Amino acid sequence: MMGLEDALGVKNLKNAANVYRTLSEGYELLTDGDRRREPDYSPAGMPRVPSHCAESEACGVCYEQAQGELKRVRRTLEELRAIGVETKEMKDDAIAVGTSLSSIQGAGLGWYGARRDIMAGWQRFVRAYEDKYSQLLGSLEAALRQIEQCEKDHFDEPDWYERFGFIYFQFMEASYHPGAILN
Repeated sequence: MMGLEDALGVKNLKNAANVYRTLSEGYELLTDGDRRREPDYSPAGMPRVPSHCAESEACGVCYEQAQGELKRVRRTLEELRAIGVETKEMKDDAIAVGTSLSSIQGAGLGWYGARRDIMAGWQRFVRAYEDKYSQLLGSLEAALRQIEQCEKDHFDEPDWYERFGFIYFQFMEASYHPGAILN
C-alpha cells in the first residue's frame, strides 16, 4: 500500500512548499476550506515589535538583512502551516473513507493494512514538520537577534530582544507549534 508521502508525491517539506506555492499562485479560493490554507502574515493577536531601525536610514544594510531574513522565516512558517493543514485534512479524509468502505464485505481486512500505511506516512510527516518547525524557530531567533544587534549598535538599545523580540518569538512559536496545526 502506498504511504501518505508517496500518495502526495512529496518526499520532503521543501518539495511540498514548492508544490503548494505553484498550485496556489493565480487561483481563486474555491471553498471555505481554502481560506484556512491562505497565508496570514498578521494573525490576530500578533504583537507589534517597535524598532528604531525600522524608521532610520542609520541602520541601513544591518536592518535590511535582518528584516529580510525575518520575512523569509515568516513566509516559510506560513507555508509550513498550510502544508500541515492540507496534509492533516487529507489524512483524516482518507481514514474516514477507508473506515466507511471497510464495512463492505471482504474489504475490512485490506483496510487494516492500508490504514497502518496511512498512519505510518502521517507519523513521518509529523516528524518532518516538527524538524522543519524547530529549524525555523532557530532561524527566527537568529533574525530577531540580528535586529537586536542593529538596535544596540545604532540606538544603544542593548536589551531589545528581551523587551520586544522575545514576545514576538513566543507568539510565533505558539502559533505554528505542531500541536496547534496538526491536532
